[in-house]
Amino acid sequence: MLATNSEIRSYYKKEALPTIYCPGCGIGIILKAIISAFKDLNYNHTNTCLLSGIGCTARSSGYPKYDSINAIHGRALPIAEGLKKVRPQTNVVVFSGDGDLVGIGGNHLLHSLRRNNKITVIMNNNFTFGLTGGQLSPTAPKGTISKTSPKGSEIEPVDVKSLTTIYKPYFFARGSVVYPDHLSEIIKKALKYPNFSFVEVVSVCPTNYYRRLGFKTPSEIYRHLQNKLQIIEESDDLKPNQLGIIVKREKNEEE
Repeated sequence: MLATNSEIRSYYKKEALPTIYCPGCGIGIILKAIISAFKDLNYNHTNTCLLSGIGCTARSSGYPKYDSINAIHGRALPIAEGLKKVRPQTNVVVFSGDGDLVGIGGNHLLHSLRRNNKITVIMNNNFTFGLTGGQLSPTAPKGTISKTSPKGSEIEPVDVKSLTTIYKPYFFARGSVVYPDHLSEIIKKALKYPNFSFVEVVSVCPTNYYRRLGFKTPSEIYRHLQNKLQIIEESDDLKPNQLGIIVKREKNEEE
C-alpha cells in the first residue's frame, strides 16, 4: 500500500523541492511507489543508496533523504555494481529512464544481467528522451512520431522483457503509473529478490511524447493507459499489455 502524502514528504529534502517535473509526469508517482516500498522494508538513509544516470528520471535520486549517486549518461549500472562490491551490505537501487538504461547504457545492462549481482533496477519507460526535447527512445513503438521521427519511426523497439530475461535466474516485473499500489508491491518483491531484479514501469511523458501523438491532457493519457493495461498474477510470461512478474529461479530453488 502506498504511503500517505505526509509520510512521503518526510522522506524528501525540503530544500530540493519543488521538483522539476511537468504536470502529469509519471516520475513523481514512481518515486512515491519506490519510497513506499523502502518504508515498508526499512530501507533508510543508513543502509540504502539510490543511483541514476542522466535524464528527467535521473534527477529523482537527488530528492529523497538517501545517499545517492547521479552518474554520467548510461553509467549508473557499473557504478552500482562497484558500490555493491565494496559495500555488499548496502541496498543498491537504480532508478533511471529508458533512454539512459536501454539506449545509452544498454551495453552495461547486458553485462549486469550476466553478472547477476544483488541490485534492483527500476526503469521509467516513457518512450522518449524527455529532458533533451523528445527524441525517439529505443523502447518507443514502431510508428511513433517524435522529434527525430516526424513521419513515424520505422524501427522496431527494444523488447525490454526479452532482453532482461536472457540469463537464468531472472526477475522481471512490469508495472505502471496508472496502478501505483500494484507498482509499489512489485517493487517490494523486486527489492527482496536475492539476485539482479528489473522493474519496467509503463509511464507518462505528457510534454514530449503523448502531446505529439495527439493527447491533449494528462487525464486523457492516464485513462488511455488504464484501458490498455491489464494486471495479472505471477506467470511464465507477460504480453506487452500485461503488468505483473515473471521469475526464473535457480534449478535447486525450484526443486
